[in-house]
Amino acid sequence: PNTCNDGFSVGNMTLDLFRHIADLVAAESPDSVVIPWMNGEPFLHPDYLEMVQYLSKLGLKFYVTTNLTIWREDILKFLLSDQSTCYQIIVSMDGVRGSDSIELARPGTNGKQLVSHVNHLIRLKREMDSTKDLAVKICERGQDWEEIEQYVQEWLSEDEAIDYVCVGKPLKGENDVSMRRAPCQYFDRNFMVIRWNGTCVPCAYNDKVANKGMLNYGQVNALSPSLLDVYNNEY
Repeated sequence: PNTCNDGFSVGNMTLDLFRHIADLVAAESPDSVVIPWMNGEPFLHPDYLEMVQYLSKLGLKFYVTTNLTIWREDILKFLLSDQSTCYQIIVSMDGVRGSDSIELARPGTNGKQLVSHVNHLIRLKREMDSTKDLAVKICERGQDWEEIEQYVQEWLSEDEAIDYVCVGKPLKGENDVSMRRAPCQYFDRNFMVIRWNGTCVPCAYNDKVANKGMLNYGQVNALSPSLLDVYNNEY
């Protein structure tokens, strides 16, 4: 684990803890959709391939969202394969191809390289004759309506390998008019958010809750016999 600027610890979930959590999901709620990432780039995790392989071994349905700045062909080939229980891959780009918007929306991103990665992924899907859904996403980060509409139309009209296009709201401060709504548009008693260290929190979007430890309602560890017991505890 490391410490971020505000002193809150960050890190990667261990493979053993992940497998234990997956085992509990398979035993207690096998029809659940697992989201094996939270507010970050999943391909940064050194054990990510083993994690998605284990979900598939257990028959648990899941999907992946990536900014695809990191090319992991081993992971992508598995996700596209018939052995995988992944049902969709979403690539976040946030800008029209050939413009400067990708770099402006996500500082540090190489726009040309990202487009190359997406094109390579499209080729992989075709070569493997994969039935997995492939989507591209643009998150509203200051683009005008015309640019967002251009993004949607370009991808839907130019490439049949793209199954759909997502338009997302930005993850901004909870007081901004963005994803923050009253009542919350994501409020749902049917999901459980577990951070890298096993801490359970009620939201994956609010920064103070998801990333800074506010509203902790329990802990999952290697000895936890039940996720439902943690979810329904006194907190």
